[in-house]
Amino acid sequence: MKPKQLLTLLTILTTFIGYAQNTITVDNNLGVVEVPNLIYANLQDAIDAAVNGDTLYIQPSATSYGDAILNKQLSFIGRSHSENNKISYVDNIEIYPNASGSIFSGLYFTDKIYFTDENTVNNLIFKNNYINWIDFDFTTGGINNFILTGNVVNILGAPSSITSPIQNGVITNNIFLDDIYIFYPETVTIKNNIFFCYTSQILITNESGNNTELVIENSIILKLNANSGDVSANDNIQFTNCLTYSPNGDIFNVLAGSGNLSNINPQFVNVTDNVFDAYNDDYHLQAGSPAIGAGTDGEDIGLYNSSGYLFNMLGITYGLPSVNITNITQTVQEGEPLQVTIQASSN
Repeated sequence: MKPKQLLTLLTILTTFIGYAQNTITVDNNLGVVEVPNLIYANLQDAIDAAVNGDTLYIQPSATSYGDAILNKQLSFIGRSHSENNKISYVDNIEIYPNASGSIFSGLYFTDKIYFTDENTVNNLIFKNNYINWIDFDFTTGGINNFILTGNVVNILGAPSSITSPIQNGVITNNIFLDDIYIFYPETVTIKNNIFFCYTSQILITNESGNNTELVIENSIILKLNANSGDVSANDNIQFTNCLTYSPNGDIFNVLAGSGNLSNINPQFVNVTDNVFDAYNDDYHLQAGSPAIGAGTDGEDIGLYNSSGYLFNMLGITYGLPSVNITNITQTVQEGEPLQVTIQASSN
């Protein structure tokens, strides 16, 4: 992808965040009182009440907000995808072309994000989410301008029986736990991700059906389980300045491509033998790591590179406002004022 394309896509994020017209709170916790156009317990009701450009704050809850259909441009902001007792769960969300320009951040999608309309959806941003599956079911439509950054993703795309048409996509600084399928590799940037081989091989597939190469840059592929498989990559996939490693001493096959570091410890600050441990894993590189400066253009290999993007293991949305009561009068006489000290901040 040309640098100009990448800059244009990243500019979308700034443009859309500043576009919100109104804010609506979605909260299904016990005791919450609904207020039309302000507070809803049901996610679909909130979507139906919103207008293009609105922001929906999805409050943490032990109960999922279920399924929803999205046919307008909205921003969805959850608290986190992995912070204890502060997770915003959504099951399925079906996205239609009128939802072009929507943003999703800080959410835990337990099932699918999927697209079934035959028209193109434009300008979608997924950031700081845990996503079970982004499932594409287009035959004539697709996604144009797609940013996937800072997420934990099980599956991206689907096999060739269901095309996976992403055009002008930026897929960076994510953790992938399972397979990915890419249909238009010539317009997709995939770099600075971590791919896990955990219980089986990880499948990385170029679905283009032509001779266009899919290039994966500056990424780390880990085999954390002694019974894991290897990387299964079909033809026309090139790994550039990537690193493979297994803490168990298993040996990866040599990756196709150039500048790769095979079977070398990246020297993370800390990594457990779990597939993803939000509280105990730390994928920053220690001083002296062979991955430092070993990427393309002298960048670091792995989640954290010169872009300055800060991968958040808990999936907390940066800049989310919060209010804390720091002091309150314990008792007051009838008719006397109650004194409360409130501190506002953003994470």
